[in-house]
Amino acid sequence: MIASDDGSRSLLLAVNRRLTALSFHIREYFWVDMKKINEIYRYKTEEYSQGATNKFNIYPEQIPSWLVDWIPEKGGYLIGNLQPAHMDFWFFSLGNLWAITSSLTTPRQAEEILNLMEKKWEDFIWNIPLKICYPALEYEEWHIITGSDPKNANQSRLYQTWTIAGFLASKLLPENPEMASIFTFEEDMELLEGCAYSLTNHPRAKCSRRVPKAQVLV
Repeated sequence: MIASDDGSRSLLLAVNRRLTALSFHIREYFWVDMKKINEIYRYKTEEYSQGATNKFNIYPEQIPSWLVDWIPEKGGYLIGNLQPAHMDFWFFSLGNLWAITSSLTTPRQAEEILNLMEKKWEDFIWNIPLKICYPALEYEEWHIITGSDPKNANQSRLYQTWTIAGFLASKLLPENPEMASIFTFEEDMELLEGCAYSLTNHPRAKCSRRVPKAQVLV
């Protein structure tokens, strides 16, 4: 939304630098598939050097038992949270789908997210609307994790405008498919170049993109 001119050049440069760092970080460190799970199982802990493979000191024992059996061979997703010594392996479908529409994921990652949802259709769709996260939260677990407070029950705002937005979009977009371009963004070549630059400075990192070499300017 920023017009490109002499006055905004420094601002656009700063924005692109931030987006490059964000894109690289999300694609490399938040991505989970069977290959990444196998890598985590082989992680060594208490590594703090610049070239450490386990950059966030993740403990392999934290991989939940349901994950290995649940995630298909050809499928993956962006985890919910990443911090030192802890990874939130829950699948957050809303965030993953928006990552696809905004090109925050690579084309390969986008395909694998959709593969996962197709393979696990009963877990996400079945006879009810799309679940926000998997495994689904129920009973006391829901109260504990979401911080549910019964005192807020008169404050629930039943008629929020966003509650109808998804329904309207699902009805109107098939009638006007060209309007989907409002929500989607094409691959940004400047971010791609920044990703390639990060790889040259961090040789142990791996870029998830699969693009022709002619498109990468290092």
